[in-house]
Amino acid sequence: DRLICNCEALAATICDPAPWFARARLRVIPNGVDADQLEAAVAAAGGRDGARRALGLADDRVVVACVGEVGWRKGQDILLTTAVRLRARHPEAVFLIAGEGAGRDELEHRARREGLLDVVRFLGFRDDVPALLAASDILVLPSRSEGFPNTLLEGMALGLPVVATRADGIPELVQDGVTGALVTIDDETRFTAEVARLLADSTLRRRRGDAGRDRARGAFSQQRVMDEVEDCLCRW
Repeated sequence: DRLICNCEALAATICDPAPWFARARLRVIPNGVDADQLEAAVAAAGGRDGARRALGLADDRVVVACVGEVGWRKGQDILLTTAVRLRARHPEAVFLIAGEGAGRDELEHRARREGLLDVVRFLGFRDDVPALLAASDILVLPSRSEGFPNTLLEGMALGLPVVATRADGIPELVQDGVTGALVTIDDETRFTAEVARLLADSTLRRRRGDAGRDRARGAFSQQRVMDEVEDCLCRW
């Protein structure tokens, strides 16, 4: 009777150019975030300081996190290129890659070959993502394909500025120049430049992080999404 998509990009894929589902019966309702639940998880981990201690991160390190399936689709290879290009200019930076996937072995081999294991850490599967995000300063997602990524939504809700690609539904969440920076898919030079800009400017990090927190907790609150789903089921 109805089809709910979590982003306009997915709706367009379903309905154009050869629709297999009538657009009038489709509704776009984005994913939502429970900010209170995230904050509770961070508090249980000892807050930002406790989360950083658990990861062995010194206070002077600026942490760039990437969370998700490890492989070509999520683009962590681009993050390794960024680490290569920035490690001399920004020795304070440490890059955390959390997640498992078919591409992890190849990426770890490359990181070892290029002498990156002192600045890039592969964390594997994590069941404490809120704490990991709380320990971080910048959240990146160099994806080549996406839906409406919860990783970015949760990171924004916790006040992290974002650098991501314009893949699929990401531009519906991240406001370029306001809550983060959006770059063309596979544009390694621009991606590196935007990460470098945030590494160099703590005020910019804070301003974009604050804007992202407001956007995530307002436009994408879990209650708002639940209300829209209820409206779809009961009144639409």
